[in-house]
Parts: sequence; structure tokens; C-alpha cells
Amino acid sequence: EVQEVRGAAFCALEQYGRAIDAFKKALAHAQSSQLSGVYLRLARAQYQLVRYDDDYSQTGAYKDAFLFCLAGLREDKDQQLEDELLECAYSSIKANMWRGDGSFRPLLAGYAISPSADRALNSYFDKVEELEELRARLIHPGRVGKAEPDFPIGSLLLMSPLILLSMGPLSAFPDRILPYVVFLVLISVTVVRFSIYASQKRRYNEAVKTYEREQAEYEAISERIDTLRHELGL
Repeated sequence: EVQEVRGAAFCALEQYGRAIDAFKKALAHAQSSQLSGVYLRLARAQYQLVRYDDDYSQTGAYKDAFLFCLAGLREDKDQQLEDELLECAYSSIKANMWRGDGSFRPLLAGYAISPSADRALNSYFDKVEELEELRARLIHPGRVGKAEPDFPIGSLLLMSPLILLSMGPLSAFPDRILPYVVFLVLISVTVVRFSIYASQKRRYNEAVKTYEREQAEYEAISERIDTLRHELGL
């Protein structure tokens, strides 16, 4: 108990390294019913050490804090401190996620903790992994990229009377080839112009559908990310 009190005092002074040493010594003398509480204090001190000690944070991570939480959950036979230990474990997982140092999930296999704590931690890991996956997929859709093509009204107004006029010589000179050539050329030019418009319109519509689909996916992913962040306490 003396070492535990010393550890608490060092924590109050923000001397987390010395607090950790004191709590580790307290473990050797603590009764089995007190172990979970000492591990909780040890985990919190370790978390604060990594968080605020610049020298330590470069070489260490939050793994030790998480392992102390697991040890506390293992010793917490009556589950009196389970919620506090889980919250401390969540803090370590979140901090480690931001550092990108890999998942702590494999560490669970080495500790016999309660089924409820095991479910809670695995559920938390599931959400963290889903969040990271969604963040990797979150790409803001660009613009459509194509201007909507204008209907070729000018071509219609120009070619329609020309085609009608070209039909006169066809009736007047049915035996001559030139009226037929002129008529076919006008028809061909009109068909080509409207074919180009139809192709441009089709590509534009496809681009709009792609943009709308990507935008809907982006909004759905963003909404899910916001939900996960809220559930994870980020």
C-alpha cells in the first residue's frame, strides 16, 4: 500500500516514470483482490508517460499500457473495475491507432479475461479496423469533367431548309446525278453532326452517373466514419 500511495503521489506530480516504478513494486505486495486496481493505476501512468514524455514516445508506444489493462482485466475476478480498465484500454488503442504502430488485437490471446471484456475489446478492434479501411477508401469525387453538349439547333436550322431545297432538283432533273449527290451529302452531314452530339451526350450522361454514384458512396462512407468516430470516442 505504501508503494501504491507513492505511485499516486508521483502521478499527481506528473512524474510518471517514478510512479510506474512504485506501482510495479506495489504489485509484489498487493493481495489478489487488489491487483486489478494496481494494474489500472499502472496502465494509466504508462499511458500518461507515453503521451507526455517526448523522449519515451519516440521509442515506446502504448503497448505496455494496453498490456497492463489486460493484466488488470485478468485479475479483476469480480469485474468491479472492468469498465474503467476497458476505458483505459480503449485510450491506448486509439492512441496507438493514430501512431500507426499496428493492432493490439493479437495480444488478447495471451490473457484469460472475462467473456464480456473479450467481446467489448474485439468489438472495439472491429470498429477501429473498419474506420481505418473506410478512411483509406474515402476519396472525394471530382467534378463531372465534361460540359453538357449543346443540342445542335444551329445545324438543324441550317441543314433542314437546305435538304428541302435540294429535293426540288431531284424532281426537276430525275436523270441527273448531281442533285442526288447534293442531297446525300446534306443528309450525311446532318447525320454525322447529330451522331457526334448523341455520342457526346451519352458520354456526358455516363460521367454524370459516375459522379453521382461516387458522391453517394462518399457521403455514405463519410456518414459511417462519423458514426464510428462517435462510437470510438474520437
